[in-house]
Amino acid sequence: QSSPHPCAFNTITVTLSSNVPIPSVVTYANAGYVYPSIVVSGLAGALVGTMLNADASQVISLQSSQVYTPVSGIWSDANDLFTAGNGGPIGKATFTYQNQAGAASVELYLGNHASKLYSRYSMSPSQGNCADGISLFKFSFQVYNPSTPQTPAQAVSVGALGIPIPSAAMLQALGDGRPMYVKAGGLSAAVSQSSSSPCQQNTITVSIQSDNIQLWQRCISKVTVSGLGMAQWLTSSTTSLSILSPPGFQSSSANVSIAGTVIVNFSPANNYLDVGQALQFTFIVTNPSFAVATASVPLVVVPGVGLAAVNASLLGGSKGWPGMVDQAAWTTAAIGQSSSFPSLSNTITVTLQPSVDLVQTCGVVVTISNLAGACFGNATTVPLRGTASSLFSSAANGAPSGNAAWNASSNSLVMYVMGSLPSSSTNIFSFSLTNPGSPQLSPVVSIATNGIVIPAMPMLRDAIPGNQPLMVRGLSRPWTFVGTASQSNAAPGASNTLTLVFRSDVPLTANPVTTVYVTGFVGVVMSDGSVAVQDANGPSSVFSASWLGSRAQLALTVLSQTLQDTNYTVKFTVTNPALPQSSPPLTIESSGGVVIQRSLLASAAGAAAPLLVSGPRLNGLSIVRKDAGTAYPGAQGYLIFTFTPSVDLAPQQGRRLSVVLTGLVGMVQAAGSMPVTSSPAGTFTSCKALNASNATACPPDTALWDPPAASLSLSLRTTVPAGRVVTVTLACNYGVAPQEAPLIRAEVVRNFDGFVMSPTPVPPPPSAPGGGAVTAERQALRIFGSAVFTTKTIMQSSATAGGTNVITLVLRPAVALNGADGAAVTVSGLVGSTTASGSLRVYEAGSLLFASTAAWDQRSGTLVLLVAAGQALRAGSDTTLKFDLTNPLEPQPSPDQVVIQASGAVPLAASAMTVGSGGVLPLKVDAVGFDASTLAINQTSAVPRALNTLT
Repeated sequence: QSSPHPCAFNTITVTLSSNVPIPSVVTYANAGYVYPSIVVSGLAGALVGTMLNADASQVISLQSSQVYTPVSGIWSDANDLFTAGNGGPIGKATFTYQNQAGAASVELYLGNHASKLYSRYSMSPSQGNCADGISLFKFSFQVYNPSTPQTPAQAVSVGALGIPIPSAAMLQALGDGRPMYVKAGGLSAAVSQSSSSPCQQNTITVSIQSDNIQLWQRCISKVTVSGLGMAQWLTSSTTSLSILSPPGFQSSSANVSIAGTVIVNFSPANNYLDVGQALQFTFIVTNPSFAVATASVPLVVVPGVGLAAVNASLLGGSKGWPGMVDQAAWTTAAIGQSSSFPSLSNTITVTLQPSVDLVQTCGVVVTISNLAGACFGNATTVPLRGTASSLFSSAANGAPSGNAAWNASSNSLVMYVMGSLPSSSTNIFSFSLTNPGSPQLSPVVSIATNGIVIPAMPMLRDAIPGNQPLMVRGLSRPWTFVGTASQSNAAPGASNTLTLVFRSDVPLTANPVTTVYVTGFVGVVMSDGSVAVQDANGPSSVFSASWLGSRAQLALTVLSQTLQDTNYTVKFTVTNPALPQSSPPLTIESSGGVVIQRSLLASAAGAAAPLLVSGPRLNGLSIVRKDAGTAYPGAQGYLIFTFTPSVDLAPQQGRRLSVVLTGLVGMVQAAGSMPVTSSPAGTFTSCKALNASNATACPPDTALWDPPAASLSLSLRTTVPAGRVVTVTLACNYGVAPQEAPLIRAEVVRNFDGFVMSPTPVPPPPSAPGGGAVTAERQALRIFGSAVFTTKTIMQSSATAGGTNVITLVLRPAVALNGADGAAVTVSGLVGSTTASGSLRVYEAGSLLFASTAAWDQRSGTLVLLVAAGQALRAGSDTTLKFDLTNPLEPQPSPDQVVIQASGAVPLAASAMTVGSGGVLPLKVDAVGFDASTLAINQTSAVPRALNTLT
């Protein structure tokens, strides 16, 4: 056979040879003419034409009939070899199906050339009509296979009638070529869906194929796919079903009466799917509006050809199993506001992007809930603005679009989707409301949808509280004023412009009216009533003002609404009090439309502080040591004190007006009156209470020194006008204890108007007297602990071993060393001398300043020089003196250092001495030897046995 596939067209080919001639007609004595035929039987399940499984006969056409001639070795067509009956049409056969046997047979009558059927091999060519040498003949005919797989139990048999040849089993091909063998097939199926979004059109694709048999449409009446979930057909089955491949397959109808199942019906036809060729068809459904997290695996059934039902696999690119529907969600659902201030208009901006398109056909309703505190007046419909506003309506019928419905009882905004809210882009719209009048935190605004279900979820808010929807400032941090106050003039009794600069973190409303109160203008004398106020550019258009003297208060009425966090300037003019006063604290608050609690205004620094009325003060304060040298304990010198009064310093008879210096620690002076030099001359006296008529009691150019208090009182005896530079010079004896420069303060003390200027530090001047920077040595009362030798040179005269070595000292101390103080100079480090310990004579001019002999210690190499009584080793010049030492007998290098120090009223710290030009530190002793440059030896003759003189 040609095909083992169920329902396939199958060509049966029969090849025969016979051992007797088979004539087309035989005459029998007792039977007359007999027409022989060949019968092929046992074709299990074979059918032809439109036969059903019932007894029937039908003339069929032979596909071919041929004979084989061994001489030529070829098959030759013999289309007239057979007929369907005596005298019947040539090239035909009779096909008979017997239902009881479940098999068919084919009967062929011989045609007019029956002699061609002589085919016995053993017959000689001379016998009969066998000269043609025909040995084989064959013919073929076409049937179609049964629809179910089979392996025939009996072999196909062949026999002859008329020439009685008993029916016998034929030699059959094996495997797929065995006649009427029908293979069992295997089915594979795959499905996909184009969309997993709720409420969307969804194209379901089904692909079926067999990898080992052909699938013939004539036996496939239908394909059933079940387990397709909750999908609903979009339109009628005829318009939503489409066969993709192969082109010849066409369905007759589709049955969708069973939920989740589609049955595709096919009309009988001779189309087939080859092995491995897929039948693909699609149909369109509408997904449900709700999520379907899991779906069953579709079951595919192809009845009629013995194929077992199979579970479909998933085609590539599928959006999940057919019937699976994603949970719709918000990719973006954000909400923000434009204003966080109470009772102001506020624009709420909403940004939405769903994960799936939200379509009107599903009746999608978007609800934004918990807009707590939102005020829309009496409106029930809220206009929307922005690019996405047209996608919403306040009513299900969509008229008009661009609005939302407001439900005041639930604080919810309800919007019906018009058309489609796309998932491919962000959708932004806004609406306006009025904020509540009281502070509140931003409520947790939520969003949900019906139609296509998206459960309620909080909307995304900005991290900045002020941008969060319906957040009204003032709950976590009360509304506040921030500002400064300053003045133009600090002089007593002068005209003074006060300037207030302030801002609030909420707008101040003009309707309802807000009034700002600034309180604390102590000392201002002004009539109650209206006050002219200005801003930075002229008369104020934002505020009007009035004065209430009993409260020292300025009331500012808001004329036009202010902006938050924006500075506003208010200026007005007052007259300062006649007496000095400190700057009073000013407070600011508001009431009425916007209530802001009281807070302090920051005051400007110094003389710009509001309502600060200055008293006398000393400007240009400085104090410095007049002398250029270093001050050591017990030193003497002068201090220069300088100041400039800001007001006239006018003393009164019998009253005290004094400039007092305190902190003069380290100044040694007898208590009481002491002389000073001032410029202007005669300005000060040591009297505490002025007695201008008694120069003896209050002598000029004196000051009062108080040792326990370390203070100097300079009482004024003449008037010092404001701005006049005053210089005071006083002699100063330094204490014996070292110290850093003390903190010196100056103050003004007077007992006739109650005003006292607090002590003020007195710094060094910018430059020292005579020019240059003020070094540490010039700081007033800075006492250095020890002095040094500014010149400390030592030299020796000889480096000869055992020789006399004159040691020369050149000295200059930083401070004088007085014999009266027991001053002594010690030089150490002169080791190695053979001079015995004891008194050592010193000489040269400088020796007159010291005792006639010095004390020498050989072991330590130390020389002590005692300054003679009544003498002093001066600090202003070098002093030279000498003494003799005997060098050691052995060579030695210079010592590492020779150290000098001094004792006395001011000790001089130990320090290394320096070597004079070209010298070395004593005691350096050189080794004794010949001068190598002068050593030489010579001879007079090199002749053997000759007389030779060596020189």
